[in-house]
Amino acid sequence: MREVAGKRYHGDEVESEEEARRFRELLAKMVSISGVSNKGDFLPILNWIDGGKFEKKVKSIAENMDSFLQELVDEQRSKRENSESMNTMIGHLLSLQEEQPQYYTDQIIKGLVMVILFAGSDTTATTLEWAMSNLLNHPEVLRKARAELDDQCFEWERVSEEEVDITEISANFMHKAISLEAICKARPVMTKLFHEAA
Repeated sequence: MREVAGKRYHGDEVESEEEARRFRELLAKMVSISGVSNKGDFLPILNWIDGGKFEKKVKSIAENMDSFLQELVDEQRSKRENSESMNTMIGHLLSLQEEQPQYYTDQIIKGLVMVILFAGSDTTATTLEWAMSNLLNHPEVLRKARAELDDQCFEWERVSEEEVDITEISANFMHKAISLEAICKARPVMTKLFHEAA
């Protein structure tokens, strides 16, 4: 979210713990309903039986997320008016809104933010899950990768949020092989489609 709105919602530099908690809860709810099938779409009588609870839940989550994103847009807009403009995605979209208001409405800006959030969270989590699963299923590769990282990079303590420069580890290739295999095998979108079909 730092690039999107200039805020951190995880880690040490969280400005508002309440806002961060609200964002994490909203994102978790959005991810939990994404890709879920509404049984009432297949058998409309089921909507009548359950009273449309699923649709009400989806609308409620969407309204909450919309109001949260509108607050972010309004906050960035007020910072721009007070000459506290930040180099963020929302800030750049607001500058485009000043030039072309018919194309860059608040709805469009909020939609673009949602696309960025979902493209970066669900697929990343799924790819990491596949990578860890593959490493656990192949303990010899896990041992080799861990030994390589121990030799080249750092001891296995808690890794801070500081950037680890893996270009220094160019002599070996396990970290690259593991990353590539995880990306090639995971295919998060296809995995989700197959899961829904099953």
